[in-house]
Amino acid sequence: MTARNVPGAASTWVVERVAGPRRPAEVVGHGPDAVYVDVDGDCVGVLARDAVDLPIGLRTTLPRLPGLDTGTPVVVGDGAVRLGEDVVTVTRLVDPVVPRLGRLPPWTPGVQLDLPAPALRALADSDAEAVLALLGRGDGLTPSGDDVLAGWMVARYATERSLTPVVDVVLRAAADRTTRLSATLLRRAAEGEAIRVCRDLLLALRSGSGVDAARDRLLRIGHTSGAALALGISLGLEDAG
Repeated sequence: MTARNVPGAASTWVVERVAGPRRPAEVVGHGPDAVYVDVDGDCVGVLARDAVDLPIGLRTTLPRLPGLDTGTPVVVGDGAVRLGEDVVTVTRLVDPVVPRLGRLPPWTPGVQLDLPAPALRALADSDAEAVLALLGRGDGLTPSGDDVLAGWMVARYATERSLTPVVDVVLRAAADRTTRLSATLLRRAAEGEAIRVCRDLLLALRSGSGVDAARDRLLRIGHTSGAALALGISLGLEDAG
């Protein structure tokens, strides 16, 4: 079988994960536009062109990815992920970190999710007890409770406010309480990394222009992910003034 070289764009963090000698890895999740691979305990996503631009992703221009089941062995290393005949190599760097924006105005996204109201109130107050009530709560590879926590951390990072003690509990508990993909995304959110539409929303809030359009684009992400991220961002802004 002849290997097909596929260029990809990724963050420095992803580059570090796929560096080093070739070694075995394993598919831990997949969808029509993404294959998620366990790389030494972290999750790296190989993304098709229409996939959401996750900060843990190696984004390609492929219209679709090979249908690899969970548990399928793959190979990473030498700056690439090898999925069957595709050798996906990082050829371009992208920066998924949201900008440091300082003070942003309070904002209400107008969404409702099936999450415990006391935990959401506690999170708005930066109470670390909210974490265990939200972590892993919900269905899918990124439960909605996790997405709320990720949105909160990204908003706090952007507004240059302390993430502790919430982030300490997230980093300590995520690996045992949620999916491998979601735990990795939470660790990256603690470093200010997010999908582009989160960045767009924060910048719109800063400028006061295009907020509704940015909100609508975020809400279209996934089944509940965009709404949960938006809710988390709003909670992160409540005491950021």
